Amino acid sequence: MREILHIQGGQCGNQIGSKFWEVVCAEHGIDPTGRYHGDSDIQLERVNVYFNEASSSRFVPRAVCHSLGGGTGSGMGTLLISKIREEYPDRMMLTFSVFPSPKVSDTVVEPYNATLSVHQLVENADECMVLDNEALYDICFRTLKLTTPS
Repeated sequence: MREILHIQGGQCGNQIGSKFWEVVCAEHGIDPTGRYHGDSDIQLERVNVYFNEASSSRFVPRAVCHSLGGGTGSGMGTLLISKIREEYPDRMMLTFSVFPSPKVSDTVVEPYNATLSVHQLVENADECMVLDNEALYDICFRTLKLTTPS
């Protein structure tokens, strides 16, 4: 059986990752304390892909969550990806990267950080899913009618 280690970093990564874990836990019938409250055996069938079962009958996600501030996110994130690639060269690595937008943030160095980190992503990841932060903002604002998307 395949096992997945989920790593999220930075404010955007942690916001997206938080919603991801809400969905995964709901699909498998696991509450916020890690206890199973589902109603189907099929929910437990593949739960070991994302979770380890602790001795207290709680399911613990295999995840590394780390908040990275400002420009550190791109540098630390790509360094982490390159170190994982060195240590586990035979493992598949997929990245979801949200690229900055002046509409969403006013940090002037974000475009430079993103540009410098793209090379590491291309070199070390098997797949790179690129998300446009401005397009995500527009979807939230226009389609979902959120007044202050975050």
